[in-house]
Amino acid sequence: MQKLILTTSIMLFAISFDVFGCSCSGNNTIESEIDNSSSVILGRIISEEEITLIDSGNSTLPDSIFVDAFLSSQVIKKFQVELIKAFKGNFDSEIIAIYSGRGGGDCGYHFEIDKTYVIYADDISYFEHDESTMPYPKGKNIAWTNICDRTNFSKQSEIHRIEKYLKTE
Repeated sequence: MQKLILTTSIMLFAISFDVFGCSCSGNNTIESEIDNSSSVILGRIISEEEITLIDSGNSTLPDSIFVDAFLSSQVIKKFQVELIKAFKGNFDSEIIAIYSGRGGGDCGYHFEIDKTYVIYADDISYFEHDESTMPYPKGKNIAWTNICDRTNFSKQSEIHRIEKYLKTE
């Protein structure tokens, strides 16, 4: 029995996977968030959908149920957003897609349907890194946000400060 526990423990520690939890550093000012975001929009959330991405490009991973279930797929959320105003960014549709994680440890933002938000977003996923082969959605009328961005319910004071800052640029 001890040999089984020891063998199992060694195998678990020998197989190391990079796991990252959500960690945000401080509150960003409106000005810094505008400067660091690809787009800043005012939008109303129309719908929410969970999407499972399949990483078919990672052929170096061993073939197992664990790998297939946890490492070769990722569930994200897609929100259809009625674009009320684009303060920053180029969109050619009144309906755009905002992607985020599911929440919890993946930094995903939880939007409420029929609520209006000021959304600070980027063109590419915050999950993406140099070795990533996951097919994260990107392109025209697509953006990504998370809880570390300044995204929040729409407030007139925030909208006024955004407009004022962008006029001075």
